Amino acid sequence: MVSYGEREIPHEVLRIEAARTAAGLVAAGVRHGDRVALVLRNEPTFLSLSAACALIGAVPVPVNWHWHGLELGHVIRHSDSRVVFAHSDFVANVEEIRPEGVPLVEVPVPSELTAYYGAAPVTGRRPLFADWIGAHEPYAEPLDAAP
Repeated sequence: MVSYGEREIPHEVLRIEAARTAAGLVAAGVRHGDRVALVLRNEPTFLSLSAACALIGAVPVPVNWHWHGLELGHVIRHSDSRVVFAHSDFVANVEEIRPEGVPLVEVPVPSELTAYYGAAPVTGRRPLFADWIGAHEPYAEPLDAAP
């Protein structure tokens, strides 16, 4: 069980979300050894994205969510990330520096975080995480080797 604020999330729920996310990553062209940028605060979606990367042999790139402009752009470009996931309140920062052709998936900010950082409405400009993974069956292929 993962505790997050008042919520308790069973490992099985996170495992299934990670497997669906892994399938979404594969559908987006992410392969073994590719990088996936995470411009997210510490929350359950960060865990499922990291686990999804592990399932397909991709490498999660946690990005300091305080960064913007040149710092943010350098990490995303230099890591050669194939997809970027960002909380709603960071979408505009990522849009400014996102390399051409790199998909950006918006992750709504959980209520536990808005209590500390303020409201962060969904922008509606990018695919939402739940919609992005919703169409995929859980990934079930074995991993040949770690990246």
